[in-house]
Amino acid sequence: MIEVVLFLQQDMFGAETLRFSLEAKAGKRLVGQAAASANVDPATGLVVIEPGAAVKIPLRMDEGFEGDFTVVAIDPVTQVTYDTLKLKTDYLDVEAIGWHREQKTFVDRSGRPI
Repeated sequence: MIEVVLFLQQDMFGAETLRFSLEAKAGKRLVGQAAASANVDPATGLVVIEPGAAVKIPLRMDEGFEGDFTVVAIDPVTQVTYDTLKLKTDYLDVEAIGWHREQKTFVDRSGRPI
């Protein structure tokens, strides 16, 4: 999930929604994008947000991708980048963990608590 906040002054005609593409890129390669949610237009895949709003947008990452990536908010018409955020994947490998009954905690393959 990526939290998006729109700090935009309202003009004299009232609030205006902002629509933008939210993409995850590793270098120039697209490795993820906004997933379906209440603030993602299902027809266009664009994030839709009102001024002053803070919303959480899920990212759908390419299966098998691991490593550093940059989340980019892009204007769909002008291709201007609004903002970027550098991140690194940190997936939980559910096949590599187990439940330790005595310790009542999850453990890795070598039995160490995680």
